[in-house]
Amino acid sequence: MKKSTLVSNMILVVALLLLPEWVSSLQTPIRIVSSLQLFVDDYIIKELQGGAHLKLHNPVAQEMVFTTPDFPWEGSSTA
Repeated sequence: MKKSTLVSNMILVVALLLLPEWVSSLQTPIRIVSSLQLFVDDYIIKELQGGAHLKLHNPVAQEMVFTTPDFPWEGSSTA
C-alpha cells in the first residue's frame, strides 16, 4: 500500500470518528426571544468559561412582600 493511500485512509477514519461530535454541535439553538430566564441548570447554558460557575444562594429572610387585607376596604376592589 502506498504511503499516500495509507495517510488518506487514516484521515478518512479520523473524520468518520469525529463526525458524530460535529453533527451534534449543529443542534438548533433554543429560542429565548425576550423572556426573562432563571439559569439554574445547564439547559440553556452550553458552557461556562473563565472560572464562571453556577451558584444558588441560600434564601435570606426579608420583610414581608405579600400581605392579606386586614379590613374590607383594603381588598382588591373598591366600592
